[in-house]
Amino acid sequence: VLLSEFPGGAVYLKKLASGGSQLSPAPVDGAPGLFVSGARHVTFFAGQSPRLAGNVLLWTVGEVTYRLEGPNLTQEDAIALAQSLRRG
Repeated sequence: VLLSEFPGGAVYLKKLASGGSQLSPAPVDGAPGLFVSGARHVTFFAGQSPRLAGNVLLWTVGEVTYRLEGPNLTQEDAIALAQSLRRG
């Protein structure tokens, strides 16, 4: 799995979902979250080359947005892993 952290308050993320993708609400310890699964998709970040990505859990805590990705990651496993992270 790959964990990314985006600090600094408002973060604008744009995700284009094809017909093979599913979007599900996925709160993490009460924080708002979204799980994107299904069809593989391309993701890119500023200054990096595009790459294929797997299933993704996105959630926010305070002013930090987290992104947890894994090709075979289930929603249940993603939430459990996210809840196990130590923040602070």
